[in-house]
Amino acid sequence: MRLEQGGDLLHEDGDSRLRIAEGSILVAYMDEDGPVVLEGRETSAGRFELVARSRPRRATLALAEDRRSLAGEWLERGRGGVWRIELVEDTTL
Repeated sequence: MRLEQGGDLLHEDGDSRLRIAEGSILVAYMDEDGPVVLEGRETSAGRFELVARSRPRRATLALAEDRRSLAGEWLERGRGGVWRIELVEDTTL
């Protein structure tokens, strides 16, 4: 999982967790401020809107056509950027 702002890498976590099931999504990772957990719903085929549990962070994710990654945008306290999650073989979609 990578978070970027203006083309600069803000954070990267190779141990992030992702679960997609029955139209819902959960993403969990650690950053410099501690654990981040975002939950959301599928708003259309392969597109998700997420909200963080413990921070004022909102995000979107869309499944790539090859189904090997998710990418979207994030916004928190007036700052925003893009983020990307590379999917591994055992990810259930």
